[in-house]
Amino acid sequence: MVFGYLNRNYEEEVDIPIGPANSIDAGEGKSGDRGQPTHFYPRRQRFLFRVVVPRDWDKQQKVIWTLTSHGKTNQAKGWLQPVWELSPDVMVENMGGGVPDPNNQPPSLTLGDVPPVTFPNAATLTASATDDGLPKPYRRTPSNPARDSQPRRPRGVQIKWIQYRGPGKVTFDPDVSAVVYGEPVAMTSKVSFSAPGTYVLRATANDGQLFTSRDITVNVSPSATVQSNGNAAANADDYRGGWRTDKGEAHTYEFSIRGGNVRGIYCTYCADATTLAFIDGTFGPGGIAFTVTHVNADGSTAYRDTAAARFDHGNLIVTGTSGAPAGGKFERTLIKDPRGPDPLPIIVSRLPKAPPVPAVAINQQGVGASLPRYIQPGPWKSTLTETDVIGVWLGFGVGAPKQYFIIRKVGAKLRGMVCGTCDNPYTMAALDDFEIHGDLLKFNILHEDWGDGELPTFYKHVTAHVGWNEMRCTTAVDHQPPPPARPRPPGFVPGFSLTGPIAIAATAGTRWPEWRPPNTSV
Repeated sequence: MVFGYLNRNYEEEVDIPIGPANSIDAGEGKSGDRGQPTHFYPRRQRFLFRVVVPRDWDKQQKVIWTLTSHGKTNQAKGWLQPVWELSPDVMVENMGGGVPDPNNQPPSLTLGDVPPVTFPNAATLTASATDDGLPKPYRRTPSNPARDSQPRRPRGVQIKWIQYRGPGKVTFDPDVSAVVYGEPVAMTSKVSFSAPGTYVLRATANDGQLFTSRDITVNVSPSATVQSNGNAAANADDYRGGWRTDKGEAHTYEFSIRGGNVRGIYCTYCADATTLAFIDGTFGPGGIAFTVTHVNADGSTAYRDTAAARFDHGNLIVTGTSGAPAGGKFERTLIKDPRGPDPLPIIVSRLPKAPPVPAVAINQQGVGASLPRYIQPGPWKSTLTETDVIGVWLGFGVGAPKQYFIIRKVGAKLRGMVCGTCDNPYTMAALDDFEIHGDLLKFNILHEDWGDGELPTFYKHVTAHVGWNEMRCTTAVDHQPPPPARPRPPGFVPGFSLTGPIAIAATAGTRWPEWRPPNTSV
């Protein structure tokens, strides 16, 4: 099915991020991103994208595109009817191309590659098109002067650029080529962006009757060179790690920064694993530009927030637009938790730079006491699947030291978080880089603003086996040597264990009536 739109505005260009305010329901029990635009030009835009349905699709079943803007919701509904079958002739008639030429073929369109762009620099776009010379040019003298009194578009090929998706405004210079007949047309344009982020740009070559479109994705990142007392890394340290609101609504963000790339997690109450969402963005002089992807149980996108974060006198100011139903613009002031990291049997380093938390033989939650040696409960699963690991895993005892490991499906990947006390981001970290190899699960814990040992920022590599409702994990880090080899009795497996998985949906509603909750952590 082929969709376009009519924007009733004559001037305003509207942006609606993918989410409940811009979603397509094509059956299959889910809705969301099916390739629709997020940037909407004024007036009518035809034949923009296709939704492919199965061969045995029920002719009475509808594909529904829902758009909400300025508080008003509209829907476009499509279903299959033989009389509505789309042909080149129908497209020509709808595009005002005159009498269709039965031999005409769409132009051929080629786009050049676009290297990575650093905001606020412009990029160069190149496009070229060739055509079969049809339709033929108009006669010099109109065949019907009364009918053809207005100038008509000359016959030939023309290339035009539009913004299809993106978090900011895009400016093309130029956005359209001259109309060229009988020879190839080439076009070079400068394109600039009002904000960092990921953009989808579309070029269309039109011969006056038929057209060909091609999309190109451009990643615009803020400059990774940040002047902060002459030290870019110091500025990144201002941003990285966990942040939370101190009152009102619960919002927690965790940013992992490596060069100009940012990833991480967002949640309200992490004990309610349904609130866990995932951050992707870029870091530069103006701070962090990022999206937050909220997912359905099957990993499909429910909706996305677009936001920016800037450091301000020890706080982090996050502004953006929510893609949730009835969502809108927001501004949140986030703090670092004044309690800092919980103590462990070794020193704990932290950001902002401060003396490390001293090691304790038995810390204030009881962690560190000697335990009986671990004996493997039985054989591990020989072939792991994503279903074996998705969910909530619990470990490290009870009370404040208890840790939640949450693993969710996000698109085609697994991502997650580990957290202790829900209101102290110093007990949290993002989980990423998941791999399953036979009976082994591997992933990274992204330490950012706290770490067990002499560094607060590093990746902890986890290797795990799963079985008997248990995940048995060992860890390694690149900056520390592995422990010395020593004999182990049969059945002994080093590391720590988590119990699970608990279904994500089973944790829904685990939250407090006030934020921040009293009597937590230390």
